[in-house]
Amino acid sequence: MKLLDVNILVAVHRENADFHAETSDWMERAMMEPGGIAVTDLVLSSFPRIVTHPKIFNQPTPLIWR
Repeated sequence: MKLLDVNILVAVHRENADFHAETSDWMERAMMEPGGIAVTDLVLSSFPRIVTHPKIFNQPTPLIWR
């Protein structure tokens, strides 16, 4: 099992992030492995705070995704 860091989730989510393609490919492969992946509550709570913050991204992710 692989424990994900918030940086991985941000890179996978944000298409303009450095290493987006590489992390997306890695995550798809990791999810297919028998051990799979795990995410902590801290990572889950940090992710929306980071991707929606206007001082981090010029165009932050909206609070409501479509």
